[in-house]
Amino acid sequence: VQRHPPLAAWDDEPRHDIPYDYPYYTKPITNVLWLPRNPLGLPNLDDTVGFYGALTSEPGAGHAGHWF
Repeated sequence: VQRHPPLAAWDDEPRHDIPYDYPYYTKPITNVLWLPRNPLGLPNLDDTVGFYGALTSEPGAGHAGHWF
């Protein structure tokens, strides 16, 4: 788990002088699950973490935590 980088400022004004590339088609997919640091508190997009582990349904396969 690593701290997620801060979000860039969002510009909602349309720009017709530059071409637009849909980011989900042009950016590579990263293998990270973006999570809030405190999942039980109010959502805060400035306080998040990235989980780079494997999530599986088989106990111990992804080594993501303790299994009892």
